[in-house]
Amino acid sequence: MYNLIKNEIEKQYPDAEVPGTVGRTGALEVVFDGKVIWSKLNGDGKVDSSNVSIVLDRLKKAIEAKEKKS
Repeated sequence: MYNLIKNEIEKQYPDAEVPGTVGRTGALEVVFDGKVIWSKLNGDGKVDSSNVSIVLDRLKKAIEAKEKKS
């Protein structure tokens, strides 16, 4: 599941970092412009097909906020 989600996020948002560590199931973090916007380890929960749209929405909002500052 990690690679599927990672690839989808990177395809839609090339500036996103989606680090993962083998052996820590579901420990997904999404970072945009140096800010963590989703972290399973920090309490956001496991990303799966039912909530990946929430992650993508957070990315969209982070991108829009950065563009407003520019």
